[in-house]
Amino acid sequence: MGTKLKVVAEKEEFLLATGDDAKKIMSLAWRSKAMCEKRGIPVRWFYESRTRDSVRSACEDCTVRPECLEEVLIRHEQHGFFAGYSGNQRKAVYKRWLAAHIRRGKFPPGNHKIGSYRPQPIDRKIAQLLYKADHHVVKPDEGSMLQYLFEMLGDKPATIGSRLTAMERQGLIQKIWASKRRIEAIELTQDGLERIEADPSFIEA
Repeated sequence: MGTKLKVVAEKEEFLLATGDDAKKIMSLAWRSKAMCEKRGIPVRWFYESRTRDSVRSACEDCTVRPECLEEVLIRHEQHGFFAGYSGNQRKAVYKRWLAAHIRRGKFPPGNHKIGSYRPQPIDRKIAQLLYKADHHVVKPDEGSMLQYLFEMLGDKPATIGSRLTAMERQGLIQKIWASKRRIEAIELTQDGLERIEADPSFIEA
């Protein structure tokens, strides 16, 4: 069996899972309402360019696209045409979706990765603390947000700083942590020195 056919077979096995196996992944009850299901579109069509128009047409008329999209994003499905998006189109959607979860102080279920970035346990804790601070559930004392995270997490400031930078580079968090104190942004962002040279007033309160 060729690599492409093997991938299709594996995806078909997942999509046709029933009983406890399917429940372990997530509830697929909505699938009976999916237009592709009603039209009897074969699973392999989702992975073949020559059948893309038929699949796209079904997606356009489908009432459960949000549920379908949520499933493929949780699975981090990178191939095929699902929920009205190709694999390449879903990359941008995936990043926005993951960032939205992080803004709510939590990571979605699943093993997520964007480029070279893969969430670590400390990232999940940082997201929770940033959410609480941003929504005034917990209000850090005046001064350093980095120091606040250090005190709450008990980890090295350099470690926390590098994780914040990694998340910010991927657009997963905004610089709400840096806005607490401008000097921190200069210390932790990659272009800090260039920004100081270009505009010395940047470090002024």
